[in-house]
Amino acid sequence: MNEPLTKEDIKSLKYECRPGILISIGIFVMSILASMANDMLNTRKILLNGFLNIYVAVLLFLIVASVLGLLIIRKFITDIRRGEKLVVKAIIQKKVSKVDYEPGSGSLVGQEMKAYEAYSIQIEGILYPVESEFFSKANEGDEVLMHIAPRSEYLLKIELIKNLSEKFANRIL
Repeated sequence: MNEPLTKEDIKSLKYECRPGILISIGIFVMSILASMANDMLNTRKILLNGFLNIYVAVLLFLIVASVLGLLIIRKFITDIRRGEKLVVKAIIQKKVSKVDYEPGSGSLVGQEMKAYEAYSIQIEGILYPVESEFFSKANEGDEVLMHIAPRSEYLLKIELIKNLSEKFANRIL
């Protein structure tokens, strides 16, 4: 079922666009700097043999890389423009809790890495990381609503729906 994107969903999708935008802008600025360097060398008549060929090759590479950076995020931009998300019902198959370690926290000799508890739920054979509150409320067999951006297939959030049999059991007791 389709629903409109919320402000939080749009913010999340825009956050995913950041790397592609920054890479494209950075590469575009580098191509401008390369162009300015070429102009400075041409005005001083210091143009070396083959420098123009290298300059053109670098400039073309930078332009292609800039366009590729924008192509990476095109699906996220399409999702934002459409303003819709898919909401799919799914069932939690398994809850997984494990001790994980912060990367780089034990870089000194004899220093142990910092441990933390990582929580995830398995839905259709795929593990999705969740917060500890969600993990404690959820049980295996519970239904969840998965909010997904349709074009990029980015998971926006997972919402818990308690199992119907538990709801009826609580009413009877």
